[in-house]
Amino acid sequence: MMIKSCVLVFLAFLSVSALANDTNDVTKYGAIPNDGVDDTAAFKAAIAGAESHLYVPAGEFNLSSRLDFTGEITSIVGDGAGLSKMVWESGVSGIYVKPPAGINPVHLKGITLLSKSSNAANAYWYDGSNSINENYIQPRGQGKIVIDDVLIKGYNGAQNHGWKNGLIIDSSLGAVINNFNFLGKTNSDFSSFSDSAILMRGSGDPVIVTISDARIFYANFAVQTVSHEGVFIDQSNFVAVNYGVYTNNSSIQPQLNVSNSHIACRKICIWAKEANQVNVNNNLIYTREQTSGNVIGVLLTEGSFSFNISGNSFVNHSSDDFNMVVAQSDYGIISNNIFNNKNRGTAVWLKSTSSNVNGSNNICYNCGTPVLNQGKASNIVEFSN
Repeated sequence: MMIKSCVLVFLAFLSVSALANDTNDVTKYGAIPNDGVDDTAAFKAAIAGAESHLYVPAGEFNLSSRLDFTGEITSIVGDGAGLSKMVWESGVSGIYVKPPAGINPVHLKGITLLSKSSNAANAYWYDGSNSINENYIQPRGQGKIVIDDVLIKGYNGAQNHGWKNGLIIDSSLGAVINNFNFLGKTNSDFSSFSDSAILMRGSGDPVIVTISDARIFYANFAVQTVSHEGVFIDQSNFVAVNYGVYTNNSSIQPQLNVSNSHIACRKICIWAKEANQVNVNNNLIYTREQTSGNVIGVLLTEGSFSFNISGNSFVNHSSDDFNMVVAQSDYGIISNNIFNNKNRGTAVWLKSTSSNVNGSNNICYNCGTPVLNQGKASNIVEFSN
């Protein structure tokens, strides 16, 4: 037993030593935290010298231009969001990643990305186009991007400071985003937001996006995905956004799952276009006090079918109409939801092309129109009060 324990300790030592040998600490290249001096040259030297990992220790590092990762670095690691801080002084993009063909995406862990500008572009942009071969991302076993324990925001808060976009991920086979925080920029009357907190797009047949424990404020789109086979969102908060979750899938019909989350929107909280197997379960979905006209809770359009909307609470906090579920789709279940729309709007609105939509045990408080069925006679959605 003692020999086995010694072997395990030795192996652990070897793995830690190996990680240390292929990790470049930016302070070894002249970056000094908290001194207010531009560290861009030191960061670029560290990027050029790193074999696989770039390490950013605790402290605040000042940067004046975009950092490009075009080699074989696979991760940027800090000591934790709120501890390791990268601060861009001017209105430039933060991190741009375009690895060679077949190289795994660059992961981001334990980092804060800050901008002192009112017109900064993208905090983190991954471009995987080099790995597209014959219209597909190759190899198909390539690793996913991992974003974990990351904070993106303006240096002085949200008022007129911050990034236009948080994460842009183009042509990645997939992404796992966990413990992600985005505070976009806005103005004094909350009429203007950052564009997107998370934007997943690109060609090459990307597959799965998993988002959990994300907190997003002040974004036009909290999460926007284009042509992904599966989008899974759980235990997340999207507040003060125009659009909470938006999926647009012109070439495939993917699965969308949103569960156990809190979405407060000003236009559309969840919008699925051409989605197959949509599950929206156990969420709090509501309007903000400041809206920009009528609001929709869940919108299913353009060929979406096979959906389950159950166990959610829909609440209208605005003075505008809140149409809580609007379905232009077939084969669905709407059950065990609680609707409260202050007699403004419709709880369930089934559009002219919808059919075979059923549901029961829904409760509607202060609902002028619980169900508006403009679709087929096969639609039967019942309320228990």
